[in-house]
Amino acid sequence: MIRIRLYTSDDFPALIPLFRDFFTMHHQLLGRAEPLTGDEATVIARESLGQPRSWTIVAEDESGQLVGFARWEERDGAFFGRELFVRPEYRRQGIGTRLQEEVERRVGQAGADAFFISLVPHNQRMLAFAYRRGYDTLNTVELRKELKGDQPRRGQATLLGLQFKLI
Repeated sequence: MIRIRLYTSDDFPALIPLFRDFFTMHHQLLGRAEPLTGDEATVIARESLGQPRSWTIVAEDESGQLVGFARWEERDGAFFGRELFVRPEYRRQGIGTRLQEEVERRVGQAGADAFFISLVPHNQRMLAFAYRRGYDTLNTVELRKELKGDQPRRGQATLLGLQFKLI
């Protein structure tokens, strides 16, 4: 049985590996090949969890192990999803849906009319998840140019279900 609850500071050590896995995946989608270190994940988690007007919920299994989390924040009266992550071995069991439903419930109770998420266009699983949950596309794609180091990846990209040839 998976329990969804608010994050507490006692959860911090157990949340670090989840942040590491989430941001490793996120950065890989952005072109960073190497995984995050535990120290990098600790810094990111500390900064993220310390944001004002930010909330985190966790999913824990029957043994008390954290298996997922979701974090959101309020800025200028609007609520934005920041991270949603479930350990790969726990996916496809409805945990991500339960986390997202709980976030949406809490945001609705706060009086919000809408909830916003952003994601990396290459993250097709999250894009499909968001569409299944009723989200609409609002914005265009952000582009980047590497000014140092390796050249950007070239080839094919899929965005919103469409194939693009990158030249």
